[in-house]
Amino acid sequence: MTFNISIDSNNYSRNHRFKNSFGNSVGAMSSQPANDIVEAVSYPKGKKESFLSKHWGKMLIGAGGLAAVILLFGKNRNIWSRGVKNHIKDNNIGFFQEKFKQIFRRNFSKENSEQMLQKYKEIYQIEDKNEFIVKAFKQVKKDYGYETLDLELKTHDSPAQVGTTKASGAYYPDFIFISSNSEKENILGRLAHEFNHIRQDEYVYRLGHDIWVDATMQKSILRTSELEGTSSLSTRRLNDLKIEVNRLAGYMKNRFGYWPQFKEGTPEYIQAEKYLEEKKLNSPYVTDSYKNNLLEQESVSVGNLMREVAENIKKM
Repeated sequence: MTFNISIDSNNYSRNHRFKNSFGNSVGAMSSQPANDIVEAVSYPKGKKESFLSKHWGKMLIGAGGLAAVILLFGKNRNIWSRGVKNHIKDNNIGFFQEKFKQIFRRNFSKENSEQMLQKYKEIYQIEDKNEFIVKAFKQVKKDYGYETLDLELKTHDSPAQVGTTKASGAYYPDFIFISSNSEKENILGRLAHEFNHIRQDEYVYRLGHDIWVDATMQKSILRTSELEGTSSLSTRRLNDLKIEVNRLAGYMKNRFGYWPQFKEGTPEYIQAEKYLEEKKLNSPYVTDSYKNNLLEQESVSVGNLMREVAENIKKM
């Protein structure tokens, strides 16, 4: 085998290498002793490259990166905590967003839900009970979509006068009756309860004006007969009831008469028919039949949802 080797004895490098035609590494030739050539090619027996000498570059880069991270975190130490707080906030808004949707039967964006939550928080902080009720009444009325409805608010100070003992109240076509002798969360729950009854009446009315009048008249006759302990009412008593029902129907027409009737077969129409059948039933107050009536059960559920909203606001 023949090697073509160029030797510069004046610029000899101990680590200079070249390869032969077989790819084997060979030390540069010189006029120095042979053992120097071997020493230039390999480490002396038993000598190994240390870990630090082999990896010092990578370790330096890693240390620099770690220092940069520490410096960045030191300058922005609140980033993580802000992220956690934002996550918690989003979860809270999501909770209220879902409750508002269930109560008011319409979708709200997170932004709208946050605005609504802020309104209820401000209202909840009002110390004067009467002022609180007025502001809460207006806010719930607005969120139900009834802001322009002609509806009067009346209050009383007996927790057991009408309805439940938690926060008594009642709905009539021309006003809402609410007890001021109760906790704020119960009052908000009761307002949502009574406005849900208004919505039920709206649904029945949108089946047709005459349908609402007939159902309300039938209900009035059944209830009056039971209260007066008779199976049949006099003509004069029936006329009185008819006058009263027509008066109330006037309120309904002023409120919902300009709204279109539900189209047969739509979800709203089907739900309205269910309300209609329940409305015709005789369900005196504070009885099992009344409590088990669909109209009352649904309103109780809605009231509980609003009460849950208020209880969570109280903890904030």
